[in-house]
Amino acid sequence: MKKSNNLSGKYQEISSPTNVQKVKVVTVGDISVGKSSLALRFTKGYFEELYKPTVGAVFVFKTITEGNRKILFQIWDTAGQERFKSLVPMYLRDAKFALLIYDITDRKTFEAIPTWLNYVTRYAPPDIQVTLVANKIDLQEYQTIDTRFAKTFAEEHNISFEAVSAKTGENVEKLFNNLAKKLPPEVIVNKHSANHSIKLTDEKKSLTKCCRIR
Repeated sequence: MKKSNNLSGKYQEISSPTNVQKVKVVTVGDISVGKSSLALRFTKGYFEELYKPTVGAVFVFKTITEGNRKILFQIWDTAGQERFKSLVPMYLRDAKFALLIYDITDRKTFEAIPTWLNYVTRYAPPDIQVTLVANKIDLQEYQTIDTRFAKTFAEEHNISFEAVSAKTGENVEKLFNNLAKKLPPEVIVNKHSANHSIKLTDEKKSLTKCCRIR
């Protein structure tokens, strides 16, 4: 943060590109909806065909520039299996955004969204912002959930809606850019570069290695 002396003799803070605002994002949804693939596409820019279910949770991050600030998205990709649902509340703590993800080709994954939304409402901070994410729009010929129906659900629950393809990358950057635009104009100063601003705790190290989901 730089300071300049104005005409009144008082110092005022000026934002600089080295300022980083850290934002926690949690992905939730049933198994196989593409949570890991979405996180991987955004942070690494590619798609993995290999399917392996996430165990527990996986942590990835990426920094983007929005206006005169840098935003570090800390993405916690949670497992969708029933046996790991009890862990989701732990990851929702202190989250700024929750992405409720479903597979447009699998009706059951959308029918589970109210349950996942209840988890978010119950365990996340009261000011959390939620986005309903329709994934796999590259497979529209197999779509089982009408987009208009999903948008209506989002409107009724006062949450946002985005349609993406983790495989092709369509609308993925747009999704996270829209999240960035929702953030308040506050800037957190980080003395180190964004790439060195995260230190994995022993708890994080105990998590299993990243698994990729389509």
